[in-house]
Amino acid sequence: MGHSHSKSQVPEEILGELHGRTTYTDEQIQKWYNVFLKRGSEVITREDFIFENLGFTRFADEAFWGNIFDILDENHSGTINFSEWVVTLSSLSTSHIDKKLDWIFDSIDINKDGFLSIEEVEKVVNSLNRFYSVGHAKVSTQEIFATLDTHKTGKIMRQEFQEGLSKNIHLIKSLDLSYIVSESLKHLTHPPLPKLQPPTTS
Repeated sequence: MGHSHSKSQVPEEILGELHGRTTYTDEQIQKWYNVFLKRGSEVITREDFIFENLGFTRFADEAFWGNIFDILDENHSGTINFSEWVVTLSSLSTSHIDKKLDWIFDSIDINKDGFLSIEEVEKVVNSLNRFYSVGHAKVSTQEIFATLDTHKTGKIMRQEFQEGLSKNIHLIKSLDLSYIVSESLKHLTHPPLPKLQPPTTS
């Protein structure tokens, strides 16, 4: 029993890292750590992340979930560890608008070049329009660029993005993946769904 309990403690180096990267207390971090370990693994693989989200949500878009995984996999290891998981949860729960807009910008900037292209914005807008098929105010990519691309360069810089959305709050929902990702991360703390095996032929 004592050995099992010690294994469930957050390692000191991880605890120290999370002090500077989340708003959680030590007690909250420990609570989230115990929740995360319920999966029976210390990491979430890309394959499991995509497979489980396809099964959990009504949004059956494998490419979309692959992009979300890439956003969360900060160190490009091919897995999501506890630190990456809980840092994202903390970021998504913040009430600080600038931090929230930073996260939304980074979630759209798939190629990480520091700008949002028309293709990147359109991908997110189309994905969210499909996810929220009912009761979602649809905004076109053209409308978003007309509002946010103030320098008319054909791409949106981070400063333009933050300043534009802070003045046009109604556009945030058209670009905000945070609710979907937050629910996804919480769901992933459950034991993994069993993978269906193809039927054997006799």
